[in-house]
Amino acid sequence: MATKNICNCPQPPGGSVVCEPNQLAICRVRNGVAEGECIDPPDGMDNLSELSPVEARRYHNWALQHVTGQQRLPWDPIDPGDQAILRKGVYRNDITGEEVRFRLPDELNLTSPSSTSSSGTPTPSNPVPAGSSSGGLTTAF
Repeated sequence: MATKNICNCPQPPGGSVVCEPNQLAICRVRNGVAEGECIDPPDGMDNLSELSPVEARRYHNWALQHVTGQQRLPWDPIDPGDQAILRKGVYRNDITGEEVRFRLPDELNLTSPSSTSSSGTPTPSNPVPAGSSSGGLTTAF
């Protein structure tokens, strides 16, 4: 049985979001209040461990859109800044002060969305789980 996808919220206020294994777990802090979300993967992406490079780009753009709140198209390029957000599991909007922590599903074999080796094979990027120890209530969505 797959383990839950857990995202720890920034401190303060702390807490965590507990999602199903295939869901994108997001914790936003707006005006000092943590807001959690569990988001199902896009249609047709039921087996996240076997995404083609095109599907991986589509998934990464979908995740970035949910995390940043900025409109993205499935074929938009994934630049180095986007790759850093995906690897770190953290996004901060300097204009609004909003901090977002998120965790991609463990079964997602996160690859560098726009980089491939010379053979065309995706290159792993070793995602880092987001968050720190939770200091608040755990909320399941």
